Amino acid sequence: MLERLAAGATVLLVLVLDLLGVRPGWADGQDAEGHALLLVGRQQLGPDAEATIAEVLAEFERGEPARSAVHVIAYKPKASVALAEIVAGDSAEVLVDGPAAPAKP
Repeated sequence: MLERLAAGATVLLVLVLDLLGVRPGWADGQDAEGHALLLVGRQQLGPDAEATIAEVLAEFERGEPARSAVHVIAYKPKASVALAEIVAGDSAEVLVDGPAAPAKP
């Protein structure tokens, strides 16, 4: 299955959330630094899903995510907290504010 992921036939996205060491119940795992992990696309992994997910999570737990054939998006702490609230929080509405990125030259 990891070969299929590496070939791009199937995409597994790992969202790395810096929630200051907190792992919410809806997170799929935690990396070696205590960041919560959320896997997106796992429903497309087919019959080998559980073994593949276990292997990918084990790599992150060992601090070896670069070996995984997955796409990784790591969020900074404030963005992580906002995403967690948007995905699983109790708020009816969420306003996220931050500095604008500088213009490209």
